[in-house]
Amino acid sequence: MSVQFLKPTGVPFTKSGLAFVGCAMFAISSVFAANRIDPKKCVDCHDVVDPKVFKASVHGELACTDCHAGGPFGEHEEAPQKVNCGSCHEDAEKEYRGSTHGTAKNNGISDAPSCVDCHGDAHLIQPFTSETARHSKANVPALCAKCHADIKLAKKYDIPVSDPVGAYKNSVHGRAIAAGNLKAAVCTDCHGYHTIQPGREMMSAVSKKQIPATCGRCHSDILEDYKVSVHGQAVARGITDAPACTDCHGEHAIVDTKSPESPVSPAQLTTKTCGHCHSDLTLAQRYGFSIQRLSTYMQSYHGMAVRRGSVTVANCSSCHETHRILPSSDTRSSIHPDNLAKTCGKCHPDATQAFSRVPVHLDTSPTASPILYWVRILYLWMIVSTIGLMLLHNLLIYAAAVVKKIRSHREEVVYTRFTTIQLVAHGLLLVSFTTLVITGFALHFSRAGWTVILDWVHLGEHARGVIHRTSAVIMLSAGVLHIFHSIFTRQGRKEIRELLPRLTDVRDLSANIFYYVKLVRARAATAPKLGRYTYIHKAEYWALIWGTIVMSVTGFALWFPELFSRFLPVWGIPLAELIHYFEAWLATLAILVWHLFFVIFHPDEYPMNVTWLTGKVTRHEMERDHPRELDRPNP
Repeated sequence: MSVQFLKPTGVPFTKSGLAFVGCAMFAISSVFAANRIDPKKCVDCHDVVDPKVFKASVHGELACTDCHAGGPFGEHEEAPQKVNCGSCHEDAEKEYRGSTHGTAKNNGISDAPSCVDCHGDAHLIQPFTSETARHSKANVPALCAKCHADIKLAKKYDIPVSDPVGAYKNSVHGRAIAAGNLKAAVCTDCHGYHTIQPGREMMSAVSKKQIPATCGRCHSDILEDYKVSVHGQAVARGITDAPACTDCHGEHAIVDTKSPESPVSPAQLTTKTCGHCHSDLTLAQRYGFSIQRLSTYMQSYHGMAVRRGSVTVANCSSCHETHRILPSSDTRSSIHPDNLAKTCGKCHPDATQAFSRVPVHLDTSPTASPILYWVRILYLWMIVSTIGLMLLHNLLIYAAAVVKKIRSHREEVVYTRFTTIQLVAHGLLLVSFTTLVITGFALHFSRAGWTVILDWVHLGEHARGVIHRTSAVIMLSAGVLHIFHSIFTRQGRKEIRELLPRLTDVRDLSANIFYYVKLVRARAATAPKLGRYTYIHKAEYWALIWGTIVMSVTGFALWFPELFSRFLPVWGIPLAELIHYFEAWLATLAILVWHLFFVIFHPDEYPMNVTWLTGKVTRHEMERDHPRELDRPNP
């Protein structure tokens, strides 16, 4: 009886059958052996790479036919098949196909990287432990930069971060790698190797939910603190509004926490990082926390010190901790009533339990602290009433002095300096210019105290805009009135001739400066004789003309940008806005520093030169300020 064997299906298999199978397998293996051609033979025709170089690569032990399947190749009866890395690296290929790069490649995007783009030519692939391998840890940032630092590719494929590698190079991780510290994180440590997914995908290593675990691979101690915090627990529950590591520290441009540029540095932590969320009305309403936490902190001593630039005063993390942030109801929390003395003691060694109960957030609302609220209200009324009465008292004295000076013009010999039409034009200019300054700068300083007062009296941005443009029209009307007076009246034409710059103005300026220098040195000096319009008046007048033209042209460009943009270059409107703003500063400061000094604060004019009200000057004023005009016949 012959011996029987069972094949897997249970069918009897005789010795003769086994012999047949053995012969068949031998024949097949012979065919494969024939097709496994020595690389040296391929190189005879295919001068692709030096065999010695290939031998040193990770694939050096393989034959050409191990990758270039097909054949027989002896007479090229069949072309070799396209190389499939997945035939050996099945797991890597599967991961790649599901990645953002693999998906893009499958969708026909030729720019998407394939195996050889990251690992190099298959004949030259070096192990990732080699310093020369393009996918080694030290070289990964440069490898990723080939695509992700290309602005054109970022725009072409709508990649949200245009140059992450550029930001990474200046980060604490990038600088560590550049210094030779291979323990620092590179692109693949955070994004993965073959499984790279965009951050919006839930399972991506850099998604909001996964990023703590990703960072925690290196920062394990911090991860444990973050997991138990209110932020970590919220992120774990899928609340994307809660901050993860990158929300506070940044993504690619992570810098040292001690650097002023870091969003978690003492200089920026409170106002820009924690305050970004905790002053957001939408988030406060959604999650039920107080939106006043930042503002009440900034009103306290600590907050005021932060505004002054202090980096040692207590900030958010000083009290709430950095990563292990817990609610005050949690006994483990640093701000739990039982732990406050210890927390405060970090800065105040003698802190007691009573001291720790002093609120850090200075909330003076009636519900949070009725005593502080009513004391605040009391003092506000005291300030308004006391200072207001003082101001009225002093204004009465000032008004009496001005009226007295006006009466002197009626009692003394006077000379006409300005006509009625000139006084009207000046009055229009005074009112319109002042209104333009207030309403214009309110747009740039929307949070200033005086702007808040405007909002309080219902002069919001829209109303201020209407008033601003109306004042501009009034100012131009005053200018038109002045032009008509200067052209069509004898007095006006004479005034323009007197206002033209002359060489004598330079001599008057020099003489006047030397006169006051001598007085400062307590020396005898004689004041120079000046004419009807001195260099002081001429400088101010022509500056007014120049400023009015510039402000009018730029103002109309900003008033009607749709019209002006038709014939201006693309930078025309922004340039008009820039010039309008800085010309406003120039004009305002010139009025405050120059004009008001000579009209009010000059010792000889105080409390005020009233010529702008009466149009007259006294004999004494003529002898003092305009002796050269007085010396003329028929002044």
